[in-house]
Amino acid sequence: MKSWTEFTIIYEGAELLPFLDNIITMQNTNSGEKILMNLVQLPDGDDFRFQLKTVKSSGSLNYLINCSLKTLPLLLEQAQQVGIMSDDHSYLIMNPDFQTVDISPHKHGGSNITGIRLFDPSLESIQTFITSLNEKVVELSEGQIENAIADDALTLDLALVYDAVILYTSAVNAMELEEGANVTCEDNESWEFGSSVINYIRTMEIDGLTGIIKFDEDGLRSDFEVDILEVMAHGFEKVGTWSLEDGYTETRTVIPPTEQEGSDSMKGKHFLILTALSAPYGMLRESAKKLEGNARYEGFGIELIEELAKMNEFNYTFDIQADGVYGSYNPKTKKWNGMMEKIMDGRADFAITDLTITSARQKAVDFTSPFMNLGITILYKKPTKEPPNLFSFISPFSSGVWSWLAGAFVGVSVLLFVLGRLAPEEWQNPYPCIEEPETLDNQFTLANSFWFTLGSVLTQGSEIAPMYVLLKSFRFSKILS
Repeated sequence: MKSWTEFTIIYEGAELLPFLDNIITMQNTNSGEKILMNLVQLPDGDDFRFQLKTVKSSGSLNYLINCSLKTLPLLLEQAQQVGIMSDDHSYLIMNPDFQTVDISPHKHGGSNITGIRLFDPSLESIQTFITSLNEKVVELSEGQIENAIADDALTLDLALVYDAVILYTSAVNAMELEEGANVTCEDNESWEFGSSVINYIRTMEIDGLTGIIKFDEDGLRSDFEVDILEVMAHGFEKVGTWSLEDGYTETRTVIPPTEQEGSDSMKGKHFLILTALSAPYGMLRESAKKLEGNARYEGFGIELIEELAKMNEFNYTFDIQADGVYGSYNPKTKKWNGMMEKIMDGRADFAITDLTITSARQKAVDFTSPFMNLGITILYKKPTKEPPNLFSFISPFSSGVWSWLAGAFVGVSVLLFVLGRLAPEEWQNPYPCIEEPETLDNQFTLANSFWFTLGSVLTQGSEIAPMYVLLKSFRFSKILS
């Protein structure tokens, strides 16, 4: 069906190797081509990234996986993280309970993922069994249904146990045995009707959850059929069947892709994104806790990818360029190095960093619109407002202007004082009752001269005025009257 000429067998424990004996002993395909085969055993624990990275570096694109139902989702998730779940990769899952795994993170990844099942959970008989079993669970747990079985979560082990009980009960009833056996595996004694029941079961044929149950002359189950499933954008799809008599029979139904499920869509796919530790675009996140995966990094480029992933609904894993080399062309070897080399070789899906777009690089790879442009720029400090002080009123004029104003003020005041001394009208009799006083007063003292000038400059006036002007004004008013 697959026609693989190379593949890697990924298995969980050595106890599973006997089940792979027929596959391991294969040497040629049906067309006679040699088969290149690698075996990788998963370690104990829940971290398989090192082994998966080794598989990736080997260049293998096809994988046959045999592991437990508990390990399978974690293995697929980590395979997606290391970048071996893209359009170029194919998977064959040997676990017959693959149909119970949540495949939503892998539906749009582009990988061809094939699995098997021994029964179709959508059949009416199985749905009836699940409903009746859940009713019993509700009854026994007083209304709590935490242990209820979902429609797509019935495992093969539970179905086989049910079929075994039904088969045994049917044999006992058919033989009309009044009572069963009260023996255990530790007892030396056996049930007297045990051999008879086994022989009768080998001749029976009933319809169970896993299909028609019948046995051959060696006591092995025969005439069973296995469904072949593939992961599609809409979920699991049955693409064929396999049986001992007919082998593989394809029943694939071609469903035309919708606009949302186009080959160019990024939705649901996983990408390996290359970046470099170059602040502020990519940096190691400082944290008191041990961080793993994408949480280890921060920066402008990291946040940009996070927002793009939310918008386009894709998954991603960051890979750091350890040497920090962006990439340059060597005319002698005619090869690129650094990040450019990894992108061109397909070891990373795309890169994000402060990489300058040159004509040579544009010929080798595709660039998006640049998120930052550099050019000649003048930088200057934004002026800050100083707090006001006591002499802030002098800010409108320079110190030179204020100096000239002060000089003019002093000069005019002194000149007014001198003129007041020289003008006879400014000398007045302080005692109007005495016609010829011994002394006369002059109002333009030095202090009054400064005060008069200041009042004139500020247009506020003062009680002091030149007597000559007052006399002229008085005489003019007399003439008018």
